Amino acid sequence: MAKSFDARIGLYYSFCGIDKPSEIQVCQSPTEFLSALKTLNTHKKQVPLHQKMIDGFRTKVLQPLNQWILENELIHSYQKLFNNKYKSRFINLKNQRNLIVESLLAHQDILIKSIRNITPQDYFAATYIEALFINFLKDLPEIKCLPGLPGLFLEICNDDIIFLSYFTQDYAIVLRWPDTFETTGDGILHNPHGPALVWDKDRYYFYSGWKIPSEFYERVDEVSPGMVLSEKNVEKRRAYMEILGSNRFAELLDLEILDQSIDRYGNFIELYRTRTEDTLAGEHLQFVKVTCPSTGRNYMLCVPPHLTSSHEAIAWTFGKRPEDYNPNVET
Repeated sequence: MAKSFDARIGLYYSFCGIDKPSEIQVCQSPTEFLSALKTLNTHKKQVPLHQKMIDGFRTKVLQPLNQWILENELIHSYQKLFNNKYKSRFINLKNQRNLIVESLLAHQDILIKSIRNITPQDYFAATYIEALFINFLKDLPEIKCLPGLPGLFLEICNDDIIFLSYFTQDYAIVLRWPDTFETTGDGILHNPHGPALVWDKDRYYFYSGWKIPSEFYERVDEVSPGMVLSEKNVEKRRAYMEILGSNRFAELLDLEILDQSIDRYGNFIELYRTRTEDTLAGEHLQFVKVTCPSTGRNYMLCVPPHLTSSHEAIAWTFGKRPEDYNPNVET
């Protein structure tokens, strides 16, 4: 086990006031992490320490940090930096904890249920979210020399970061940080061209925060109309379309063109309809194909089935009636 992981695990256990266990396993992939959890689950019942660690992190790190910032009248620069650069990312990353755990552990439902005495988000302890906190600390220059906290922040900032963890008094199982971790600027898991999370052969695909089947990226020819049309969430369907591209999407769903017009940039606006009714919606699905003037990318936007012209459809996407929509002032 790398010394940096050893130091970090020791730090977490110190938050509980106990020594780190002798049984420590650093996993190189989610598959290995799951296997280790399954093996551990055959032993006697283990009591997770995550909540104690989180409480200790707040008491021994966050509270002294807050006190030091107040005493040195740095609250304004602290809040400005956090709000401008980190707040949205922190909130979004925090809100995705369950999504990530479920994505990585979804095929082991029985195992998850058997260890439900630890909530899914607590698998992260102070790890995944702490990664963002570490960057924040590095961005605040005054934080480099905190009186009364020798070595603590240096340890946090220099150690390798653990992605998932399962800590008990006798065992520590951790998953290393992934080789690839792709998000939007606001911290939403996203990669339009490949996996957003990668550990060697373990790959997980996300688009705008939606977990996407690997076929949409690696084996497009295996994507069937049913895979798209069986998805009930409209936003996830839109993600499918953007990954596949509008032409492949139209071909896959067997769309026919109902109407065409031209926008003020000379690009075609096309209104499409499925040749057959969608079994979920009980009616034909309609899409309007538009072109982004700044990027040149095509988008297929889902529109209501009662619309009969491309102009009417594009006006609807702007929340306007056709007679109120003027392409010359489109924004």
